[in-house]
Amino acid sequence: MANEEKELHRFVYNPKYREKVIARVHKEKDKQYNRGVKRVKSERDKLVKSRDKEISRISNSRWNVSCGGKLWVNRTEGKVRINYAEYLFSSIQGAQLNMINGSRIETTSNSKSKKHVSLGWAVAGGVVAGPVGAVVAGSTLGKTKTKGSAVSNQIPTCNHLGVFVTIDGFVSEVVFISSPVDQTSPAF
Repeated sequence: MANEEKELHRFVYNPKYREKVIARVHKEKDKQYNRGVKRVKSERDKLVKSRDKEISRISNSRWNVSCGGKLWVNRTEGKVRINYAEYLFSSIQGAQLNMINGSRIETTSNSKSKKHVSLGWAVAGGVVAGPVGAVVAGSTLGKTKTKGSAVSNQIPTCNHLGVFVTIDGFVSEVVFISSPVDQTSPAF
């Protein structure tokens, strides 16, 4: 048998050899094909992400968001999202305000301080450092007298503000304020 006939016989009857020959012949074409497939898959994934983002944007444009994202209202579809769970308006059975008030005390003083010269400290300063020490010690180490009054005001605060919402027999709370806030502030 000739060398070509042996190769043909081996190609036909030996599957491993046949795969090796085919792989060698198609190696470069397969690389190009695989690169093309990878590029097309990447473009498809980008389009899918873009489509999902646009669908999400359109669907969320119907919702009015409040309370830092804890309460969403969709009047078009008659739905409400409370603490990221979605319900129909018809399933809401009631609501109750939950408010915990407090207060803080603010003190203002209308006082005047006057420093008096101390004769005892002036003598001690004079003994230690002479006439200059007497002047310094007498004026800085003297007694201070304060005259005036202090006024305290009680300012109302809100420590917690929320709404208990009853939906299908279950109670959920939507929290608006969770830390002390003055009731006169815009945040309240």
